[in-house]
Amino acid sequence: MIESQLLSHLIADKTLGPMLATYNGKPAIFEQTAPGDKDKNWSGKQFSRIIYDIDTEASPARKTTGTLRIDVESTDSSTQFDAISPVLKAAIDGYFFSSDDGNAVAARWLRSDNFTTDESHSVFGCTHTYDLYAFPVQNVEDSMDPVAVINTETKKQSPDAKVIGVDTLDNAWAPTDAAPAIYWRSSDVRSDPAMSNYDSWAVAWLQVTMQGHVFAPSQTRRNSIVKRLGQVICQGQRLLFADGSPLTIRSMRIDNGADPLRDGQITVIGSYGVLQAQVGGGTPLKIIKIS
Repeated sequence: MIESQLLSHLIADKTLGPMLATYNGKPAIFEQTAPGDKDKNWSGKQFSRIIYDIDTEASPARKTTGTLRIDVESTDSSTQFDAISPVLKAAIDGYFFSSDDGNAVAARWLRSDNFTTDESHSVFGCTHTYDLYAFPVQNVEDSMDPVAVINTETKKQSPDAKVIGVDTLDNAWAPTDAAPAIYWRSSDVRSDPAMSNYDSWAVAWLQVTMQGHVFAPSQTRRNSIVKRLGQVICQGQRLLFADGSPLTIRSMRIDNGADPLRDGQITVIGSYGVLQAQVGGGTPLKIIKIS
């Protein structure tokens, strides 16, 4: 999922690297297990070192997609051990890790627990646990894609923001107040009850619910972006698909107390029409009389 992006990010950290032992010319950071003590690629000392593991799970609601656990291991003779934990947390908490296809995963610190590895207490450490939240690209190759429409409007209104699913993102990055991040997803699509009387042989009307997630370090900055986006979306009352047909905004709700990672602060409900699949058959009219 994000293993390679995480590893590259930690190895490149100029503050963290010097605090760790060296293996094969790089900081001692490993996935799941560390090499044996007699491995020739160790450069002298073997501590302190970092071992990480990612446990993923299927989540249709995409609220939590897994857990990242990172062990910092040290010995009594290791230096700077107490300083490693805050540096490690600063390098991961609040960061997004993006793949080449545009999908992103965010990490949020959950807890830290100290441990020892044997009865002699010669090796001790701390386990950092992070919740992982997935932000998959929801744009589809379809001209009638509500998420693509609202992404386009969002980028227009917030050109300095990173719009997940639109912008090319670094493998590891963190939103800032100057360059916040925004993500839209579709949480529900159903037949539009308000337009059911207008369904026809040619057009079906759908209602879509979309959640907008706004990320920035300060709550003041987040609330400002949320308010502006909500107002812009409501003022126009409609957004346009690529073919010129409208996505009509039925309602918009802002909840600044909502969790940006889990729920999203903006809820938009819109209505749009899609062409019905044309099925052959039927009996053509043979005689038409006009009087």
